[in-house]
Amino acid sequence: MVLRGELLDTFDYDMVDIFNEFEDAVHHKSPAKVATEFPSLEWLRNGNPPWMGHGDKLIGIFHPKTGQQIPIPDHVITIVSETLRQFVVICDDIGVHRDQIHFIATEATRIAKNSAQLLQAIKAETTIDVELLEKEEEGQIGTLGIASGFMAMKGLVADLGGGSIQISWIVSQRGYIRTSTQGSFSFPYGAAALTKKLEDLQKGKSKDGAKYSIQLFRERMVTNFRDAYSRLEIPDTLVEEAERDGGFRMYLSGGGFRGWGYLLLNLSQSHGNHYPISIINGYTAGRDQFEDTKTIEYAAKAAHEIFRVSDRRRSQVPAVAFLINALAEAIPLGIKEAHFCQGGVREGYLFRQLSSSIRKQAPLEVATRNFAPGSMRRLQELIESAIPNPSTDGIRRFPPDFGDHVIKAFANVMYVHMFMSKETASTTALYSTSTGILSSTHGVSHQDRSRLALMLQARYRGELPPREVEFRDALRSIISPEDVWWAQYLGRVGFLITCLYPGGKIDTSKPVVLFSSEWSWNLGKKKNKEGLILRITLQKVQEDPARFERVLRNNIKKVMKAGKKKNWAYLEKSWGMKVDVKVAEEGKIIDWVGNSGDIAVQFAPPQAAIPWAVIKSVMQVPVIEGEQMAALLATTEKAVSIISRGQVYESVYLKNAPADTLSKNLESALITIYKTALALLYESGNLFAETTTKRVLQSLLKPGHVSGGLEGMASRKMTCCVLCSRANLTQ
Repeated sequence: MVLRGELLDTFDYDMVDIFNEFEDAVHHKSPAKVATEFPSLEWLRNGNPPWMGHGDKLIGIFHPKTGQQIPIPDHVITIVSETLRQFVVICDDIGVHRDQIHFIATEATRIAKNSAQLLQAIKAETTIDVELLEKEEEGQIGTLGIASGFMAMKGLVADLGGGSIQISWIVSQRGYIRTSTQGSFSFPYGAAALTKKLEDLQKGKSKDGAKYSIQLFRERMVTNFRDAYSRLEIPDTLVEEAERDGGFRMYLSGGGFRGWGYLLLNLSQSHGNHYPISIINGYTAGRDQFEDTKTIEYAAKAAHEIFRVSDRRRSQVPAVAFLINALAEAIPLGIKEAHFCQGGVREGYLFRQLSSSIRKQAPLEVATRNFAPGSMRRLQELIESAIPNPSTDGIRRFPPDFGDHVIKAFANVMYVHMFMSKETASTTALYSTSTGILSSTHGVSHQDRSRLALMLQARYRGELPPREVEFRDALRSIISPEDVWWAQYLGRVGFLITCLYPGGKIDTSKPVVLFSSEWSWNLGKKKNKEGLILRITLQKVQEDPARFERVLRNNIKKVMKAGKKKNWAYLEKSWGMKVDVKVAEEGKIIDWVGNSGDIAVQFAPPQAAIPWAVIKSVMQVPVIEGEQMAALLATTEKAVSIISRGQVYESVYLKNAPADTLSKNLESALITIYKTALALLYESGNLFAETTTKRVLQSLLKPGHVSGGLEGMASRKMTCCVLCSRANLTQ
């Protein structure tokens, strides 16, 4: 556990009003009494201290007249030490070991005149040493803190404290983080420092004179920002994306920017607006909203109280607005989106402890694993099988922003609320990602929170009381209409799965159920509607006490209703498609698979022709064992998919690539996976060519043989993905 709390940060440049931060110590005391009890603080009584510049940062507490740095007040040291002692007591109560408690402090604490006194006091109260971060290390850890807030990020980053602003760029993908070799460029334009600077520029001047001085200062800021941009060595890929998308994505951290984010959030939840999520990390504002400084300044003045914005932050809003206007003008191509981050030094310190293999994991998926049902992987495969592969012309495809980590998280938690009443299950599931069990999960975008919430709500048949319909519609508004449709379709598929397996465990003694899906262009009464077909194959058995076929027949209409226009989201533009569900017992579908394969292989990559010849010959063998049929179909799908993906990897990463070690390793890995896929198909063909008795003996003597081969193929696939990721990072 790491503490980098507000009290420990008292002397960082972000803490400029001692009385606001330690109001308990001076609450209800008159100015005269304050002057008597705390003489060293009396000069702070009427507002923020006039900070003095030291290099490119404003750090520490300085005397207003002499400019000399003054010591940390004794009573503040006492408050900090006692607060940390209480923190340790809390850790003991919840079972946190002492070696897992870390106190860290930034540069401001390290350079304080009586820093040693503060550290000794903390050690005496808690028996724990404070780790002082060097300036360079603080910057690195701060960057990791920002990266911890998002699964992936590419764009510019800016950290706004009270004394300074740091600007750089970042690329974070699959646990690997790149940033500028120049580090970050720092300017003394922090929220508190800039407030003081703008006041000084106007003192003793006429209105026109003050306006002229501020304009000159603004031009100097713009020049400095543009110079920093040119020296940051921003990768060409980021610049090209900005040119294509209409500006850079900008990730904003630090108290100054978070205050601005909360003001934007306040506007989006008032005056008839109903933004559904009140979590700052992952909150995104478009260019027009972010740069509408006049509206935000007015809101800061007019509102009686603003969620998570103190009076001190409110007083700094004009300075932050001034900064944002200068920054927006200075950045070539402009700012497309502003993404607000909660992560800082504390989160970065924790994130640094993790290996890249752990960093790359999706927080939403990891956070839901404790809720996963017994057959989570099999259930997840069923859900994924309800999504067709991209069409050959590329027109139809599952939305790329709808990541598979959301689907995995859905498979993990789709049983969590099943014990609730019908009156509350859908509503509770709908709120679970914003105020419920998943609300505190760090590193999740608001869009992913919305997707998962809508999937869960649909999984419980989507029944909502009138009051909650508005919240559901607000969640829908922050993702695309296409994503809204897929969320409710997959939620309905989840409902069907839970009808088949109410306990979340797939019993091998029950009939095997397989899902597959495809695009169609001849649905509807007139056979002229586009959509998808969900095909459900049910193992034919003599006895079926679970009545699987009847369960399917009774509930497939719920899935088909996803294709009804009345169930599409009517936002600015509705989106949806027809859905048909076909149920067939095993054996009746073999001819259909063979015919479809003959057609599809004509459009597939050349590598797929040989595997399909093997697959088709295998499928001529009479098959009646459901489990073995499931293994064959899984083998077929995985093999063809992986071989096709290999062709893409060759085209993107090996064509015209230099003959370096990375390229050779990737080529070798692709050859290995091609061999593995073909060998597995060959073994599957031999297995299904055997008599029923031999197949049964084979399954008894070598259980999991085919699935083990699939796992090996998946492992080699992962090796290729990692090598391609590294190749991508080097380009």
